[in-house]
Amino acid sequence: MKENSLSKINLLKVYRALLNHFGPQGWWPLISMKNKPGFDKQGYHPKLYDYPKTENQRFEIIMGAILTQNTSWKNVEKALGLLEDKKLLTLKAK
Repeated sequence: MKENSLSKINLLKVYRALLNHFGPQGWWPLISMKNKPGFDKQGYHPKLYDYPKTENQRFEIIMGAILTQNTSWKNVEKALGLLEDKKLLTLKAK
């Protein structure tokens, strides 16, 4: 079976190329940061482009991106909020 040429692309290289070209976007909300200084009630952080800062924040964005593939953002917010409330929105949660 012939290998697809796209499978040879290093995603980290693609990410870095896009980041270098477009710069930080800061548009993905962090449910865990909602209502904190610099964040609105939904977790958006206008003009704070140095997020995500922690492994847990990066994990939260990954989980949101996966969940939003099959449901509405409203339901993703609910799911992430419940996971955050129960301290399960981490890589190390059991």
